[in-house]
Parts: sequence; C-alpha cells; structure tokens
Amino acid sequence: MTIADEIKESFIKGGTLVRLIYVNLAVFVVYNVMRALLFLGAIDTGGFAQYIAVPAHLPNLLQRPWTLFTYMFFHADIFHLVGNMLFLWVFGDNVEDRLGRWRYLAFYLLTGLVASAAQIAVNPSSTIPGVGASGAIAGVLAAYVVLFPKGVVRMFL
Repeated sequence: MTIADEIKESFIKGGTLVRLIYVNLAVFVVYNVMRALLFLGAIDTGGFAQYIAVPAHLPNLLQRPWTLFTYMFFHADIFHLVGNMLFLWVFGDNVEDRLGRWRYLAFYLLTGLVASAAQIAVNPSSTIPGVGASGAIAGVLAAYVVLFPKGVVRMFL
C-alpha cells in the first residue's frame, strides 16, 4: 500500500477530526505551492488569500461572506498550523467521541463562527485579516473542559 493509498483510506475511514486535519493540511500545502509558483513567476495568485481569510474591513466581509468558514482552514505559517492541529488532535478526539461526527462538525464550525464574530466585534477597525482555526479549536478545548472536568493531560517538554 502506498502512502497516498494510506492517506486516502484514513481520510475515508477516519472521523470528522481526521478529515478536519487533512483539510487544514491540504489548504496549507496548496496555498504554499501557489506562493512558491508565484515567487518563481510561474503563476499569479490574484490575491488568492483575500478570498479565504476574513477581510479586515467589514464591507469586504459583506461581499465575501464565505470567508467566515474558509478562514478556519487557512493558516499563516507552519507553526500556526502545527500548533492548532496538535491541540485539535489531543483534545478533539474525545470531544468527537462524546458528541458524534455530525454534532462535532457543527460545533467546530459554530465555535469558529463565534470566534470570528467576536474578533470583528472587539476590533472592527482592524487592518489584519483573520486566519486560522484557533477560535474553533478554543471551542473544542472549552468543550473538553466541560465534558471531561476531571481529565488529565500529560505532556513531555
């Protein structure tokens, strides 16, 4: 079995958590391949990021409302991606087991929307577009604390 076959099988047989991680990884890889090609002069991305990130200016958000969802899968750099996916992997599986696949997905997306709305409400004059799954993952962490109040997490440092 090739690596591609193993990835395909784990995507098909995996739960919502595994699929969310794969989608985040895929968006990151595709975007960075596009950036590399742009750097080499092979393509023009045409400001691709502006169609994924939550716009810094509220009127632009009204023109691109889908960004309230797409920003959750778009990360600024590899450290942002790895940090978010690590926390999602550690805490998300237990929350998904408790909520079920579809409720977990709905919860994840809802907490991402709430996080985006909170960011816009707190700083409506921001000039920085919103990216990353941090808000949705914060919701997953909050769910973990509520659902598993006596849970213990051990880490090596």
